[in-house]
Amino acid sequence: MAAALARLSAAGVQASAPRCGHDGRVRAAMCGMSDGRILVVDVPQAALDQVRALGWRLLSELPDARVQACD
Repeated sequence: MAAALARLSAAGVQASAPRCGHDGRVRAAMCGMSDGRILVVDVPQAALDQVRALGWRLLSELPDARVQACD
């Protein structure tokens, strides 16, 4: 979590309210494969294009995603 927040900060994006989540997709457990965990943060509306360019997506674009307690 800290590394992702640091990358956003280095890009000039002020992210707030970090919390954990899961993308909601079912997948087989395999070494090296994604486990579906996601980091959910709030960013200013003006930074949306910038965070999208960094590979982030809106939570609303992940219809099965849910916020959950961090492990």
